[in-house]
Amino acid sequence: MNRDKLKIAFWGSVLCMLLMSLSFLFMPYASDRALEGDALPLRISGVWFWASLIAGYGLFLFADRGRKRLTVKRKKNKRPESASGKRPGMLRVFSNRWARAADIACAVSVCCFIVSALTDPRGYAEYIFLSAAVFAVQMHGVLNGKNFSFFAQIETDGKTDGGKERRK
Repeated sequence: MNRDKLKIAFWGSVLCMLLMSLSFLFMPYASDRALEGDALPLRISGVWFWASLIAGYGLFLFADRGRKRLTVKRKKNKRPESASGKRPGMLRVFSNRWARAADIACAVSVCCFIVSALTDPRGYAEYIFLSAAVFAVQMHGVLNGKNFSFFAQIETDGKTDGGKERRK
C-alpha cells in the first residue's frame, strides 16, 4: 500500500469528520423549512450528515488497515514502529501536543454545550457548541490514536534539519 495514499485517506477522513460536525449547524434551518413545508433542506441535511459520516469513517478504516499492513512490513524489515501506547485513542489523553489541544477543546466544548442546553435550549449557540463538541470528541480519539502517531511520523521521515533527521 502506498504511504501517500494512506496519508491522504487519513486526512480526508478528518475532513469528512469536520463536515459531519458542521452539518449540525444546518439542521435548525432545515428543520424550520420542513415545518414550513419545504422538505428539500431537511433531505440535504440528512444526506450531508450520513454521507460525511460514512465517508469519514470508511476512509479512517481504510487508512487504519493500510497502516497495519505497513507496520507488519516495518517489523519484517526491522525498522522501528512509532510508539503510541497500547490503549485505543479514545482512552488516552495528552499523548502529543495536537492531542493535548484536542483534549482541552473537547472538555471546553462539551461543558459549553451542556451549559447552553440547560440555559437556552432553543438558542442557536447550542448547535454551535454541539458541532464543536462532536468534532472535538472525534479529534480526541483520532489525535491520541495510533494512526495519527504513524502518519505524523511519515510526515517527518526523510526531512532533515542541518543534517539531523527530525523526529519527535
